Amino acid sequence: MGILSEVPSQSLTTRFRDRHRQIMDLFPAELPGSAKERRATSQVLFADLGSRVIIRSAVAPSQHVDGLRSVTERRTPAAGTRVTLRAFVNPVRRLRGGGIRPVDDIEEWFAERAAPALDDVDILATHRRNTHTGRSNLIIEQIDAAATITNHDALDELLHDGLGRGKSFGCGLILIGAAA
Repeated sequence: MGILSEVPSQSLTTRFRDRHRQIMDLFPAELPGSAKERRATSQVLFADLGSRVIIRSAVAPSQHVDGLRSVTERRTPAAGTRVTLRAFVNPVRRLRGGGIRPVDDIEEWFAERAAPALDDVDILATHRRNTHTGRSNLIIEQIDAAATITNHDALDELLHDGLGRGKSFGCGLILIGAAA
């Protein structure tokens, strides 16, 4: 199980490209792995929800900023459970000759990547936002969906490792809720 943390956006910088460094500064300096591996090794994923930033991690934040709250996640629902989810992803495909391109069919792209863990995915809404990382353009797509859990262990792995590219820039986080 991971730690879910919430921090008000006003407690962090307004500069998007500084957000990753600020998020990582919330955690102990001696996280395992090299400097380029610490985020992945400690399973730190985050998403900017406007007024707040949600963070999932394998370790609890050790630094305090105003308004920071953390809780231990509940156990992931069992296989066969219908759930709602919100995902923050960078929906791109690699090109054979190098480079990437945005996907045309977000439902197909998401279902392919979530397939070991989720099935019967129904996209309810999407919101695409274009931003800049300091080096290149970045697409962040918020996906609201309903799906059926097919493999509990694969879902745990997906939740903790994230989905897709751009994880250092606020992509990859999936939040799960129970479907009504």
